[in-house]
Amino acid sequence: PHISLGKIAFAMDIAVVLIGVVVVSKSIDSLIYGAIVSYLLSVVVDKVMYGVDAGKLTFIVSDYPKEVAKRIDE
Repeated sequence: PHISLGKIAFAMDIAVVLIGVVVVSKSIDSLIYGAIVSYLLSVVVDKVMYGVDAGKLTFIVSDYPKEVAKRIDE
């Protein structure tokens, strides 16, 4: 499965934030701010890398392709 660059960066950032909170600050506020900033940065990275209008593709496997196509077009 494909894991986006933003999600990978988010996972690493959260690990750093958690370690920093446990070792240095011991503040829940730091954890919350760090998580919010990390999430926002991961969203921005994904939007820049993959585009704002990145679409999704779905394959439909059916024994009744004409009926499925007709229902989708409606």
